[in-house]
Amino acid sequence: MSYTIKRVISNVPKDKVFGDHAVCMGISLDNPHFRPEPLAGILEFVAERFANCLVFIGDYLYRYDLELIGKTDGDPLTSAVERGAAFLREAAPIFHRFEHRVNFDLVRLSSLVNQPEFSDAVLEIRNLYRINPSFRKSLHSTAESFVARKERRGMTLAVSRCEAVMLSVRYLIEEIAFYKILGDMGHRVELYPGSELPILRQIIRGEIRGAPESLVSRSFIELKQKENTPCIY
Repeated sequence: MSYTIKRVISNVPKDKVFGDHAVCMGISLDNPHFRPEPLAGILEFVAERFANCLVFIGDYLYRYDLELIGKTDGDPLTSAVERGAAFLREAAPIFHRFEHRVNFDLVRLSSLVNQPEFSDAVLEIRNLYRINPSFRKSLHSTAESFVARKERRGMTLAVSRCEAVMLSVRYLIEEIAFYKILGDMGHRVELYPGSELPILRQIIRGEIRGAPESLVSRSFIELKQKENTPCIY
């Protein structure tokens, strides 16, 4: 299974996006593109273009997915962290195959939440949500689209639709805060086998006044499966 670029969203020249030979990639724990075979195809794409890759596993955020569907017997965060650990065990042989070509740094988002930078970033994004109507409106629109996409894929919500949207808003605020932290650390080029969130796309395009500079200067590389490769959905 192989991947190619579908689009690049950035406000810097394309040669700058690839020029530093460093990229980051988020792992969504329910995304089938991160199963072993497609993950190997994504890592091949990375190895052909980048020397360094920060991989961040979205275990902390995954607790919101579990709350939406009620798929946990106990604490959603505990279940989400366990799911992140399971992913690392399953994916370890795949990453090992590419270690001689790419320097990987694997980080679980749950390991960042106790750092003061995270609480500061969440506070900053919440304040932007409070004072900027255009950001607030776009965030709610993105959350509603997120819930609608889950429903189209056959997910049965364990909460009311209104509650699901508000959970998604909280999810997005925390996700954007993580991107701010990564951007502040210098990780501003991301690739992902899927589309960029509408709110993050707007920030990159400079449409959200007051957004942190480390978010505005991000670049997003959207990947797609090459034609004539089996669809995994």
